[in-house]
Amino acid sequence: MNYRLKKGQENITIMGGPFEGKKFIRGVEYSEIPPTEKHRFEKVPEPKPKAAKTAAKTDVGGGDK
Repeated sequence: MNYRLKKGQENITIMGGPFEGKKFIRGVEYSEIPPTEKHRFEKVPEPKPKAAKTAAKTDVGGGDK
């Protein structure tokens, strides 16, 4: 699950703890976020897998038979 800053949230620079010195910038997705700032982030929905396209077999003709 990835996270990004919610709309209206300013960029964050963490000043202490295990994320000390880490910057979180609007529009960028992160896999880990500081638990103390979780309220400032939103979950990014996982992309839906695309259906596999299958080629339709057609007889066009014109070849040796």
